Amino acid sequence: MARCGTDLQTAVDLLQAGHPVGLPTETVYGLAARADMPDAVADIYRLKGRPAHNPLILHFSSVTDMRGWVARMPEEAERLFARFSPGPLTLLLPKGPRVGDHISASLPRVGVRIPAHPLFRKAIQRTRCPFAAPSANRSGYVSPTQAEHVAGVYGGELAYVLDGGPCEVGVESTIVGLEPNGSWTLYRPGAIAATDIECALDAPLRLPSDHTQVVAPGMDAHHYSPHTPVFIGLEEIPVVHGKEGWITWRGLTYPIPPGVVHQPISNRSDLNDAARELYAAMIWLDGLGLDRIRIQPFPHRGIGIALNERIHRASLRTHIPEA
Repeated sequence: MARCGTDLQTAVDLLQAGHPVGLPTETVYGLAARADMPDAVADIYRLKGRPAHNPLILHFSSVTDMRGWVARMPEEAERLFARFSPGPLTLLLPKGPRVGDHISASLPRVGVRIPAHPLFRKAIQRTRCPFAAPSANRSGYVSPTQAEHVAGVYGGELAYVLDGGPCEVGVESTIVGLEPNGSWTLYRPGAIAATDIECALDAPLRLPSDHTQVVAPGMDAHHYSPHTPVFIGLEEIPVVHGKEGWITWRGLTYPIPPGVVHQPISNRSDLNDAARELYAAMIWLDGLGLDRIRIQPFPHRGIGIALNERIHRASLRTHIPEA
């Protein structure tokens, strides 16, 4: 397994030397490298098995540090950062001259955000350089929310994982993008609700017109997927086939059938609790050699919208028919 520890300076020294490092954010753990080191960024793609067409997000400690990395900072973007950052918000803005194609996948815009986790921010400040940092999972797999998740995936391929404890939010950042006509598009739902962003903008968010073109992370058809087939739905008593794991966030009206591995992710029917625990539950159940995982759907409000989007994408990898 990759070495885990709490020594920030060890992580910084490795980053300065051009090595990717696992770092905690408030959303999920990231696989970070200095954005000005193309070889280090290339190592991220290699380690993750990430397609070259999938761009990376740049992480900064402040808006002022984005100069040169974004071509311009419109007033609406400053307003969004002022209200929601540091925090789980990524803005897709016209890229500046310092952004190479190794970060943007040769696209005209780049995703930028200011993470809230204090260790991640301190690492940026000590290196005095933004980090390119996608989630620290293998491409397409469930994102890690604990340091041991990262260490278990990469083994000796990754020099170090900085352990900052379980992630506070548990799902990836909300991504909104500025369009050439001045409108804004929601590319990925996250912890910050689209309605709150619309209130800050005083304008509606559009949805992508082309769902086949990957212009931001998390837009691949199937994503966030365990190896075990995922099915959504526990509202009626399902017939159990083989070995199953169930993930629930609120109580069921019937008892759990014998032989089912039950993993509740909230003891109080709280969506924020569910968000913090969902990925960890999926990763744990995926390691048990089950035939399928069933997940109780979430209400379509607040962070529940993001959770439903994640489990829907996870289920798209499933190829066996539902009974």
